[in-house]
Amino acid sequence: MEVYSKILTILESRFPGSAFKTSTKYRTMHSRIYVIDVVDKTGSRSTKKIIVKYCRSSSPDEIDHEFESLLAFRDGCNDSRIRVPNPILVDSANKIIVMDHVGGSNLKELMLKLKLPDGSQINQIIDLAAIALSKFHELFVRENGTHSLASPFLEREASLDWYAKHLPECGLRSLSKSFLDFAVWNILVSNSSGIGITLIDFPARDCISTPHLDLARFKFSLEILREHPQFRFLGIEPWILQELYGRFLGTYLTVTDQRMNDVDYSLISHLEREYARKLKTIYENEESPIRLKLEGIYMKRFLSRLLNDDSELVSK
Repeated sequence: MEVYSKILTILESRFPGSAFKTSTKYRTMHSRIYVIDVVDKTGSRSTKKIIVKYCRSSSPDEIDHEFESLLAFRDGCNDSRIRVPNPILVDSANKIIVMDHVGGSNLKELMLKLKLPDGSQINQIIDLAAIALSKFHELFVRENGTHSLASPFLEREASLDWYAKHLPECGLRSLSKSFLDFAVWNILVSNSSGIGITLIDFPARDCISTPHLDLARFKFSLEILREHPQFRFLGIEPWILQELYGRFLGTYLTVTDQRMNDVDYSLISHLEREYARKLKTIYENEESPIRLKLEGIYMKRFLSRLLNDDSELVSK
């Protein structure tokens, strides 16, 4: 109740003369999300629908960083098919970000439907996801940056060892801020006036990397989705991973005018193992909730397969 009281106080100062009705609230691993209707004082007319994100695990600096990244992408992305929730205000001292509500279906939920969208539609969505990532990297490019792999999804700094050893052999060597969790669960899909997507959960850390980090994260999210019980228990392969991810990579490379070689692919596989190692650690943490422990039992076979695929990096 204390958090919600703070939220109401902040909203009352931003929307004077309004009342607030919470229609939905849910928890993620690091946040609480509230979907709130801003209504007139009579409560009879909704004037606005907003999202309030309480970032309980983030520092004030990280919250400011996320808000600034939202603003920068909103102002810098010139593709009307790619959006972000319009940022309204940030109160980093109280760990709160307020944004306009954006409609649409979560790409993860869309892909979990047994009756998937037709091939042309899913291909359009995958293409837009790749274009969105390319625009993010373009907007946040670091011409003279140094690597800072401050990703919360890596078991360790991943570290700089594999970059230092293999980056000179890669085709992808540009540096930019990483989106960090560029995954199917952070992409909303709308189809009101042609297919469009909205990116959510922008990075709270200034993690500087080559594109491999985000490219591997998207592939890892597709791998996890393919392990969903409704697919695994029924023996259904709803899509061919290599074809879908190959399309994503192809679009990204075309838009950015870059080329990949065997070492690039090996680095992406290496990072997938790092993501798997971190997830395994979360599942095994004694302080993790019972839901995650049970999920860890189910995902054990999948994680073991990825972690045992310890092939050496390919050299040119």
